[in-house]
Amino acid sequence: MQNGKLTIPYATSAAIPVYTWLNKLYEDKLLDPNFVTNSTADERNLFLSGRVGMFVYWDAWVPMLNNLAKTQGAGASFDAEALPGATSPDGEPLVSMGDTSVFAIPSNAPDKALAFNFLEWWNTQPGEVLGSLGVKGIDYTMTNGKYQLTSVGSDENMDHGDPEPISSYWKNPFPQLQQGYANAREIGVKYGYQPLINANWTNAQNIVWQYGDEAILGKLSPQAAVQQMHAELLREHYIDQ
Repeated sequence: MQNGKLTIPYATSAAIPVYTWLNKLYEDKLLDPNFVTNSTADERNLFLSGRVGMFVYWDAWVPMLNNLAKTQGAGASFDAEALPGATSPDGEPLVSMGDTSVFAIPSNAPDKALAFNFLEWWNTQPGEVLGSLGVKGIDYTMTNGKYQLTSVGSDENMDHGDPEPISSYWKNPFPQLQQGYANAREIGVKYGYQPLINANWTNAQNIVWQYGDEAILGKLSPQAAVQQMHAELLREHYIDQ
């Protein structure tokens, strides 16, 4: 919000130098040529095989990549680490934080009580074990009160929807498998900002990506991409100015 009006910085003249720079990276072959169509799995596999130097994702991916590298026979020198974001004009790195999670039960849900019970259970110790370690007998086993990850559980890196349980009573029993996570989390906590996201953001984001990608690929000049992006966002009432 600027002066009470909704705006998207990607669709302003201030973004033109960014698209110009990204286009130069693309022309200089420093961006993966398939960055527009690469899936998350593609990015992961390219990184693990040394074909890209870095990509953007969230902090829990740092230990996952390190664990996958070990199970796939990567060299002992492999070490995925988080990097601070680009520096803003005020000198602070820019790192966006994940959206705050809000669980909601629709008013027309056929069994509201069951839905509520699940939400409560998800935040108990068994729920947090499921969300992190996974399914007993598939992802982990338990002998004499001690957890042991299976090969499947190691590959999945203890990420089943809740990789970092917030419980103060149950702690992840495999901290040694979280190489690089503490540093990645610290960067997010120290520098992270919460973008203003509203109900229209998903649709607006598609417009931003469309014209942003065309600017980076050189299909449109950065000026034309910003102009068309701004006009479409304004026409669809996703911005006010």
